[in-house]
Amino acid sequence: MPLSFVLPDFHLPMPAHPPSPAMAALKDDTWAWAQTRRLVANDAMAAHLERTEPWLTTALYYPYADADALLHINRYMVSAFLVDDVFDDALTSRDTATVEQLTAELTAVSVGPCRPRSAAAQALAEILDALAENRSPGWRRVLGQANADWIATYAAEARALEDGVAMRLDRYIPHRRQGVNEIIFLHMHENARAVEVDPWHRELPAVRAVRDLASDHMGLINDVYSADKEQAVGYPFNAVLITARERSCSLRKAAELVNDILTGLVTQLDAVTACVGGQLDAAGASPRQRATVLQLVEDYRRQVRGNADYHLTPDRYHDADTYLPPLQQHGPAPRYTAHGIVTPGD
Repeated sequence: MPLSFVLPDFHLPMPAHPPSPAMAALKDDTWAWAQTRRLVANDAMAAHLERTEPWLTTALYYPYADADALLHINRYMVSAFLVDDVFDDALTSRDTATVEQLTAELTAVSVGPCRPRSAAAQALAEILDALAENRSPGWRRVLGQANADWIATYAAEARALEDGVAMRLDRYIPHRRQGVNEIIFLHMHENARAVEVDPWHRELPAVRAVRDLASDHMGLINDVYSADKEQAVGYPFNAVLITARERSCSLRKAAELVNDILTGLVTQLDAVTACVGGQLDAAGASPRQRATVLQLVEDYRRQVRGNADYHLTPDRYHDADTYLPPLQQHGPAPRYTAHGIVTPGD
């Protein structure tokens, strides 16, 4: 069935772009790679991955890039969706042990050398190493830290559930910035563009603020589309559900209020974008460095639009009735979150 409420009219002044022509090749690689890495444990996981269409997300985020440039980025996209489903199921079923185990291993892989044991951790190590190949040692740290920051949000949610403390909106919005796991994909435009900018240009306040605001927008618009299914499974970390609870209003009204936040984020994003050039000039960027960073900032904004457009079609966001279909149930948990990918392998 469709969403239970009418979607708000999102303010998206960024122009839409068709997905990368590499999408078909990315889809083919998704299945071959995920199956050989033991990430698709059963038919239910395969069906859910098909409903999610991670290859579409990648193609919309990086419409300018070819299949070679996007190979490892898409593999990260695939593994991130699969791992996120495992975490979300563990949280809704109060399986703190799985959250703690997976958090510890994926964090260790992210921030330092370790011997990964589970299929999910082995895949992460492979991808991060591939994305860092022929680049500075610092680039592996940039990607690893972004991944670790995302993983840390699941532990925070597990603690909140265990303590019985409802997360309020003022705490949730900055939490969602990391929890949506978009920062790493913003960084990956440097991979897709085959560039690596100077760290002090990447971390200029305006450049960093563009990434942060872009991530905020992508997280909250995802919450609007995910509100029905997350309410259905009892996952409370969603801006629409939090707003409905705090304001004692309907999901439709709450979605409209969250959309007001989204509109404000676009205004902030435009204002901060206008500051980037001046900060690069003050930092002494060369004309080539300046052009490269400005292109990346435009790519960040393009990703915001690509993210919004991605949510328009996949069944993952438009069919709450089939989010937990009978054939995908094993007790209270969906079979597409099979924990085999997070338990130690041979």
